[in-house]
Amino acid sequence: MNLDRQANWMVRTVTVLTILLGSYNILALGGLFDYAGIYISIITHRAANVAFWLLLSYVLLPARKGATKLAWYDIALLLAGLIPAAYIALQPDRLLLCTARPDLVSTTEIVLFLLIVTSILEAARRSGGLPLFLVTVGFFSAVFLGDFYPGPFYARTFSLQTITAHMFMCLGTNSVFGLIADVGSTIVMAFMLFSGFLQVSGAGDFFIKLGMAIAGRYRGGPAKVAIFASALMGTISGSSVANVVTTGTITIPMMKRLGYKPHFAGAVEAVASNGGQIMPPVMGAVAFLMAQILSVSYWSICVAAFLPALLYYAALFFMIDFEAIKTELKGLPKAEVPSLKEVLKRNWYYIVPIIFLVFLIADRTFAVHRSCMFAMVAIILLSFIGGRDKWFTPRKLGKAIDTGVRSMISIAGSLLACGIIIASINMTGIGLNFTSLITQFAGQSILLMLVLAALSSFILGMGMTSIPCYIVCAMLVGPPLVNAGIPPIAAHLFFFYWGILSFITPPVAIAALAASGVAGADFWKTGWTAARLGVVSYIIPFFFVYKPALLLMGSIDEIVMAAVTGLIGCYFLASGMMTYLLRELNWLQRILMIACGVAMLYPGWETDIMGIIVAGPILFWQLLRLRAAKRAVKPLS
Repeated sequence: MNLDRQANWMVRTVTVLTILLGSYNILALGGLFDYAGIYISIITHRAANVAFWLLLSYVLLPARKGATKLAWYDIALLLAGLIPAAYIALQPDRLLLCTARPDLVSTTEIVLFLLIVTSILEAARRSGGLPLFLVTVGFFSAVFLGDFYPGPFYARTFSLQTITAHMFMCLGTNSVFGLIADVGSTIVMAFMLFSGFLQVSGAGDFFIKLGMAIAGRYRGGPAKVAIFASALMGTISGSSVANVVTTGTITIPMMKRLGYKPHFAGAVEAVASNGGQIMPPVMGAVAFLMAQILSVSYWSICVAAFLPALLYYAALFFMIDFEAIKTELKGLPKAEVPSLKEVLKRNWYYIVPIIFLVFLIADRTFAVHRSCMFAMVAIILLSFIGGRDKWFTPRKLGKAIDTGVRSMISIAGSLLACGIIIASINMTGIGLNFTSLITQFAGQSILLMLVLAALSSFILGMGMTSIPCYIVCAMLVGPPLVNAGIPPIAAHLFFFYWGILSFITPPVAIAALAASGVAGADFWKTGWTAARLGVVSYIIPFFFVYKPALLLMGSIDEIVMAAVTGLIGCYFLASGMMTYLLRELNWLQRILMIACGVAMLYPGWETDIMGIIVAGPILFWQLLRLRAAKRAVKPLS
């Protein structure tokens, strides 16, 4: 009984802390403190958020699976993060002074720096996994031991006082309280709160019903429902895993009930959920960060990302359809398929906040975080259009804030680790070494440079969520690609695609891992099936670097042709991957159809003609065989 009381007390305390942190950020980011004449410095705002992130990370993310209560080391580590962050929050002037005079850093501040780094490293391991922890330790150790690193990995080293001055007692890019803390405590926090409000409002249920109304009645319906629901939910959730466990708990059982094998059902959900990170307009908040880092309009990112995302989902749709034909899977029973008209009539207002947010950000009148606050107000006001159960009561408002903050905590440790990585790269010059290394290996070959960048992004993305993955790749992989003359938007989309491919590709495949758990399937079968279903995302980044028409850059004729032939290419590629066209393909036909699909995906009349010339006879031969088979089974009159 005492243990139960202790557990209940902990739950209530954590909920109070999440609501407190969320409410503070709503007031700060919404500008309400300014209107009230309350001044909170940038330093205090960032440090307060970092303090709460580390505190809640150790309360909400256990050190090992199955742990249910705080251990002594959890308390020690949360204090190791909380005390240094509180020190900065309460003494912002001290930080400004040491920014100008690094030699004034005291021994106490050096100790506080080492404490907060220790806390961040373990928080990163809990939120981002062992790969992120090892990457962060590797880069951070270079600041101390870089002069022992071999050849191209050699780095400048610094004294502990200098490191503390630049990474802790400083407001610049290299600080724990610098760029990443700024982005995290404004754009990312605002987006996570918006996502929390949208989830609690019931939008997830609407997305699933909308998908069922559009695709549920057709063959393989539940899998196609997963595409629509997960694409819509994934673009706002900011996490492939979160999307899997949200929509997948409904779509995966539906797929299994209608005859899909468990590992295939899990793979469909993993790939559909992962695609939400590349689907405009929100792209899991990465679109906002990309626009800010590249100093381009948000709308230009959305436009460039649209066609590759469309082709990604088109290929997945075709593969699901071929699987449904092969296994003779039907759609959902008519009684279970809601009317599209009724779904939109009763739930249209769920779409409005997303459109409103996109409009505000594209208009650029308000900052991204302020736009998210206005969109959250829209969610609250529009909830009163629905029934009483949809209204945002005080209890529901608290739940929305709690949901948003918990989502933030799930990536906070990873974000702070990215801050350490960026600081280490900038201080040691490893970023320049990495750029030189890729350039040296690739020589004048853009293709080889892209292959090296793809492998680097894939490794760096292992275990991370989309936002930290993008930030780290932008620092390491982006510069050599841009320096090689690749358009910045194409370069950033390239490494982002390859960074999040690790979410569906073994051995890590965190989205496939989550989906296999929901489906009750073998992880490896689910992971490799997911990699096969997501095959377009391995290919298309290389193609849009060489042919920007895929990013809607170029003449209308080029763009239209790239879109049309790209969709045909997806169909051919899906056919080859699923070994089915009008009937089963043999091994040679399968290889040829895959080659035709790749050729059609690559914009250009030469490759398009090659694809049609090879695919045409296969299609004609299959048509003849299909007619012959039908005549053979025709009953005698």
